[in-house]
Amino acid sequence: MLKFITSVNYTEAGPFTLDELAKRAQERLFTWDMYVHRLPKSEWLPAREVPLLHEILKNCFPLKAGDTGPAGGIIIKCIKPPRVIKGDSHCGDGYHCVEAAPFDIGHVTWQNAQQRCIEFFHNGIEGWRLPSPEELNLFAHTMRAHLRETQNVLKTTETVFHWSNKGLGDTAIAVVTQENENKYYPPYILSYMSGMSGGYHKSKNGPWRGDVKEFSVTESLLVRPVRDFAGFTNLKE
Repeated sequence: MLKFITSVNYTEAGPFTLDELAKRAQERLFTWDMYVHRLPKSEWLPAREVPLLHEILKNCFPLKAGDTGPAGGIIIKCIKPPRVIKGDSHCGDGYHCVEAAPFDIGHVTWQNAQQRCIEFFHNGIEGWRLPSPEELNLFAHTMRAHLRETQNVLKTTETVFHWSNKGLGDTAIAVVTQENENKYYPPYILSYMSGMSGGYHKSKNGPWRGDVKEFSVTESLLVRPVRDFAGFTNLKE
């Protein structure tokens, strides 16, 4: 019987059988960010690179906004929450998720943005597309709420726009995904200024995160691909 030891933040747990790992995935104790090694071997591998474990994570880990997705990106939406039967290693009905890539794929014109997404390939996964304005809004707020200190936040003082899939002839819609807010104030300063806790101080004049703006389709803006996938479906016997 196969058994695996899992690790996150240098803390080991296990050994676990595949059935036990499926149960732990349902309880969010076995995640995409973990490393594993199969006993008696000692080679540590990312869980997503082990086919059997990739299937468990793809089908049993109940994703939510802010989680790492199967491709290593950012989950920005999951609808139709899953049904989990306690004590059952199998999972409930599937639901629809949207994952944003873990990084931008360059500044390009709107005409070229969709092709860039189609050609994008990451962690062995394809099927990426240009996001809708609504999805970019979700991405912007998810990024700020869950991933403030990661690579997904640009180190810039400029307002950041990303292309959406909404074209309007000679123009297309872009969405503000990062405000000019990288100046950090310690808690005691913001408390004195406005009664707020410490953090990144927003511009008073906007534009605000999630705002939309029309640009010429010949303008070069950032592109962040997204992809659709189904999660939390029954594992095959």
